[in-house]
Amino acid sequence: MQRTLATTIVVGLLSAGAALVMVGCGADAPAVDEFRGVWRYDQAAASADCSVAGPQNLNLVGNHKEFREGATSDLVEVGCDYKYDIKNRVATIETGQICDLGNGDSESSVTATFTLTSGTTMEESTMATDSLLSAASGFGVCTLQISGHLVRVSKD
Repeated sequence: MQRTLATTIVVGLLSAGAALVMVGCGADAPAVDEFRGVWRYDQAAASADCSVAGPQNLNLVGNHKEFREGATSDLVEVGCDYKYDIKNRVATIETGQICDLGNGDSESSVTATFTLTSGTTMEESTMATDSLLSAASGFGVCTLQISGHLVRVSKD
């Protein structure tokens, strides 16, 4: 059974998240506190243009993201352990990070921001290149774009 693109990406991010997340330093505690916790997509426009599978629309509504305080950055996204710096209620991904999605698949060239719009909502803007070449995924190289609205589910 061939997995969907959304399943491949979400499963890969969650499995990579079993890696290390440590409490650390960085932004002042109040800024980090505003982002920490579990967030759920309640609206999202997500698409991927893949070299093998062609254009794909992704349904992220209902999926979750989790953020923790980082050891060497302000914030860490659980899953790929992407590191973010926070300034003025905006978490911006640090450049040059690569995520192992499993089965030889990976995500790179990521640009992402999460902007708090209230104490319980935030907006996401993400672009990435996903190399989904394994037999398990078979999508090819995909350019991923996400524009989403997330609501806080829980705070740590």
